[in-house]
Amino acid sequence: MFHYIFTISLYVCIIGIAVATRFAQATPLYNTDDAQITSEKSCQFEMNQLFNTSDTQFILNPACTLKNVELSLPITYDGKDTLYAAQLKHPLYLSDTFGIAMSGMYQPSQYNLTSLWTVNLPLSFYHVYSDLQLDVNIGWYQENHHQGDLSWSIAATKPITERQKIGLEYYKQPPEQEKIQAVWSIDVVPDKTSLYLSYGQSIRSSVSHWFGIGLSFAI
Repeated sequence: MFHYIFTISLYVCIIGIAVATRFAQATPLYNTDDAQITSEKSCQFEMNQLFNTSDTQFILNPACTLKNVELSLPITYDGKDTLYAAQLKHPLYLSDTFGIAMSGMYQPSQYNLTSLWTVNLPLSFYHVYSDLQLDVNIGWYQENHHQGDLSWSIAATKPITERQKIGLEYYKQPPEQEKIQAVWSIDVVPDKTSLYLSYGQSIRSSVSHWFGIGLSFAI
C-alpha cells in the first residue's frame, strides 16, 4: 500500500515541477519509437511505471541532443536490480509528412545478465487520413554472442480532443512474444507537459497484462 501512495505522490510532485518547464515531445510508455529527436541543445525526460500481477517496473530516460544526435540513458529499476544502457539516435530525413531515423542501444553486462545491443529504424508517417500518425519500427536484437533476432512494432496515434490523444500499438521485442497496448495521453500544460496512461497484454496469454503511467517534460 505504501508503495502505491509513494508512486502517486512522486508523480504529483513531478507534475508540479514540470508545469514550469519547456515544450517536450517525449512519448513515454510506447515501445514504438518515432523519427523525431529532442530539440537541438535541449534535454527532456521520460518516466514510466508499469504495474503487473507480480511486480512493478520504473524507467527513467533522460535524453539530450547536440549536433542532430540524441543521446539517451535509460535506467530501469524492477524492484531489486537497477539496469542502465546508452542509446544514440540520428534522424536521416524529416518532412511534414514522413520521417526516418536510425538508433542504436548498448546495455552492458549487469547482475549476471549478458550484454546486449540493438539497432532500430523508426519510420513515421504524419497526417495519414488527415490527423493520424503512423510509426513503424524494424530492428535487430543481439544478446552477447547468441543468435540475434528481429524486432518490430507498429503504432497508430490519433487526437481525440485538442489536448488528448489515443494510441494503439502492436509489437514484438525479443525474447518476448507479441504484445498489444493502448495508450491515452493528455497535455497537462499545452505544449509543455504530458501525462500518459496505458493498458497492455500479451497476444498469446490473457494472464500476462499490465497497466502503465508515464510523464514527459523538458528542462
